[in-house]
Amino acid sequence: MRFLWIGKFHTDSEEWIHISRELGEYELIIVDSGCLYIGDESKEYCVSKNQYLIMSPTKHQHGTKPSACGFHWIHFTCEQPLTCPANGSVKNWDIIHSILNTMLQSEFQNHNNVSQELLHALLQELAYENTPGSVTRRLLKDKIDDYLKYNQDSNVKIKTLAKSFGYHEKYLSALFYQENHEHLKHYLMQKNMEKGKNLLLNTRRSISEISLLCGFSDAHNFSRSFRKIYRMSPTQLRRTFEQKDK
Repeated sequence: MRFLWIGKFHTDSEEWIHISRELGEYELIIVDSGCLYIGDESKEYCVSKNQYLIMSPTKHQHGTKPSACGFHWIHFTCEQPLTCPANGSVKNWDIIHSILNTMLQSEFQNHNNVSQELLHALLQELAYENTPGSVTRRLLKDKIDDYLKYNQDSNVKIKTLAKSFGYHEKYLSALFYQENHEHLKHYLMQKNMEKGKNLLLNTRRSISEISLLCGFSDAHNFSRSFRKIYRMSPTQLRRTFEQKDK
């Protein structure tokens, strides 16, 4: 699979209709608003808000009906059969939007290798959400790890995850403990410390700013928790690795 291009389109005009053209590669369309009426040589589609469609290469991609709508589009090539269903619904918008926004930023910065990895993650997430049966059942821990990965600049709490996944906070915590024999609160704390360590070593952000990003009200509490895990303060860790790089 090879990522080609990504874009975002929106129109308020009820007169807009998708262009007719030859599509030489796959196109993933994720509709954010309205309804997109589109077709190929064999079928016509109505892709509504919170739905997606993967169109295969075709000699006649065309709009079938005018409408006002908005959608993300991604073009890619693929030599192997896709494991993701060709159409379906988007259930976890937080993760999908995070991936799409990161891909758009990477495209702007010409980081195609990042977009390549994110395309795999995006198709994988859509496959998980739209393939029934136990074969594709994801562990809750994997879902949480993905959410944390694509929301690095926000303080993720149990309340945030529960809202995103559509669970009650207590049920989410109980389900996580049942699967992993570990309390979700403790797991998030460990992940926050890992994020803090990464920010200390790879950015010039202040310790106060990093503390807030890791869910602490002040740098003192962050430093105390950090020391318990890494046996040194955030400042000591940063200085140690700065000296090694000299």
